Amino acid sequence: MRTKSLSVNFVNSSIAFLLLHVIGCSSAPTGPVASAPLSGKIGGQAFAGKIALATSSDTPSGKWIHLRIYESDVKCGVFGTPEGRAVLMSPAEWKDGLSYDLGAGGEATLFAPPSSNTIATIGRVEVISIGSSFLPGKVRVRAIYDGNNTVEGEVPVYSCM
Repeated sequence: MRTKSLSVNFVNSSIAFLLLHVIGCSSAPTGPVASAPLSGKIGGQAFAGKIALATSSDTPSGKWIHLRIYESDVKCGVFGTPEGRAVLMSPAEWKDGLSYDLGAGGEATLFAPPSSNTIATIGRVEVISIGSSFLPGKVRVRAIYDGNNTVEGEVPVYSCM
């Protein structure tokens, strides 16, 4: 009898775990990204996105687009990460009206200096307009890893290509 009781408890526990996992996974936000200013946490610290820059680089497999969201006011031509600033980076195709879910179409790296990189694969990117190096466009991003690494909202973006 003791073996049967352990087997039943194991099966019941396994079913309960699977149900909680499925319920937990389905609670991720879906739908359009909020149009409020981009904010959240990166590395457990408050993050407020002020400006985004879209840049590109050539690789053997073609052009690669980089979208970087800074919490300080930076301009086109800035390379690397501003000292002491948290940055969200997300490679993306670059055109007006583009939208894709993270995980299916890419990922976002939530970077907290000096070397903390957290990869978010839950979320969404919406390029409202690409802008230019003189006039900003708009991009909306939702990137979720955990409660200490999550951002959502809209930020002006300059196309520096």
